Amino acid sequence: MGKSKLEMVICRTCLRDNPGSGTFTDFEHNAKHYQESLKEGFLKKTADIKFQNCFAQCENFHCVQVTQGGRGYLLKKISTPEKQQQLVEWLRESKQKGLLELPDTFSEHLIGPVETQEKYQKI
Repeated sequence: MGKSKLEMVICRTCLRDNPGSGTFTDFEHNAKHYQESLKEGFLKKTADIKFQNCFAQCENFHCVQVTQGGRGYLLKKISTPEKQQQLVEWLRESKQKGLLELPDTFSEHLIGPVETQEKYQKI
């Protein structure tokens, strides 16, 4: 997957429809938590964070998509502070290695591999 930038897409729908406590109170708290956790310095961050309204997997709850170079993974049930921290640590390790490989700790959370597409192609 090369040294291209990591991207993380967080589902808004999961937290809107299923609010919890702590960082899961609402979408804004969850997004801010991820943004703070992924900071590496003044202007550096481990991954770019984007938001989406639904991955059409809502029965799985708390979905997160992680990609690098257009390829990655759609994960489900990232719904505890411990799982969020494991996700952040995995992204940091992946950035250092320059390779995004799914660790065994997320195998039960995998919905499937993804390939992102550019919305517009240059002619």
